[in-house]
Amino acid sequence: MGLSFEEGAANYVSSGAPVKIVYMKEGVIGNPDGVYIINNAKHGRAARQFVDFVTSEEVQTMVAKSLNRRPLRTGVADPVAFPSRSEIHFISENARQVANNTQAWTRKFLSLFKASTLYGENE
Repeated sequence: MGLSFEEGAANYVSSGAPVKIVYMKEGVIGNPDGVYIINNAKHGRAARQFVDFVTSEEVQTMVAKSLNRRPLRTGVADPVAFPSRSEIHFISENARQVANNTQAWTRKFLSLFKASTLYGENE
């Protein structure tokens, strides 16, 4: 049992490791990658060219195939190790709730993880 971000888990699956990616039925937070240009950037034209390059179909296809990352562009296939987005229940994070509960949730996870390790549970 473990928690990971999608790319890390997909790297294990793609390498043939005996693992499976399981998405929580309660919901998954899916924060997209982003690329930004600073307002009034000194090299604004070059920045726009860079953004056009990294968001191009060619680069996003490479990102999906070689890096096991979901592409930013629609129309570019997700990595093979991933289910389609329509199969995952996405939810929004509540930043305040996360900040207020991080320590408690971490303690709960660690207690469950330790218990499963102690008792040899495989599921």
